[in-house]
Amino acid sequence: MAMRSGSSSPKVIVIGGGIAGLSVAAAVQEWASVVLIEREAHLGYHASGRSAALFAETYGNTVVRALSIASRPAIVDGGFAEHVRGALHFGGCDDDAMVDELAQKYQALVPSVRRLSADEVSVLIPVIRADTTCGGVYEPGALDIDTGKMVHAAAAALKALGGTVISGEEVLQISRISGRFQVVTSAGSYEGDMVVNAAGAWVDVIAERAGLAGSGSRPNGAPPSCSTRPRGSTRAHGRSPSICMSVSISSRMPES
Repeated sequence: MAMRSGSSSPKVIVIGGGIAGLSVAAAVQEWASVVLIEREAHLGYHASGRSAALFAETYGNTVVRALSIASRPAIVDGGFAEHVRGALHFGGCDDDAMVDELAQKYQALVPSVRRLSADEVSVLIPVIRADTTCGGVYEPGALDIDTGKMVHAAAAALKALGGTVISGEEVLQISRISGRFQVVTSAGSYEGDMVVNAAGAWVDVIAERAGLAGSGSRPNGAPPSCSTRPRGSTRAHGRSPSICMSVSISSRMPES
């Protein structure tokens, strides 16, 4: 796409100052003029600054997994990977069929994924007794990532290209006027040719303020279950595989 050309460049308003909003804003700023609006006083205030920061190519629905696989080179080459941790999805004693299905599905995407026996799971994570599980699905390439570094790098790139970051303003209304979008905030208003809704858990709130139907997303203060050092483990601190969640939960994630 063509580079920006003065006042004729498209005006894009990005709502949300997490890693999703900041990264897309920095990329779009290469060919447009971007204003990013964040409700909180600081960027990356919610999930981007508080997540378990585990990069797993097997996590999420089909679209999320495809995006994760495509993002790995940028994360590794960008210096955002702290170290390889690995991730384990495990099941109960009666979950063999689900674990087998999950292993086949994940191996088709990420060939390094392994189906572990109950004994292998117990060796990897000693707090999980072999008689309490049918085994699990192990992703050895899962990474700990520095989300703070990612947020700051994306914000710096956006500003270096001439983009604008507005913090401490809540989006109240989005309307269409004379073929352009008007975004009204708690402190003013902005006009643009395009609006990107990158509000994370508040994506439906922003959609509703634009008069659009939401997708069923709502803010939730409880993150997915994730443990990085099970009690009783003799592994070095910070190097034990993450236990992402039980297969009985993860295998039922929506595919759309």
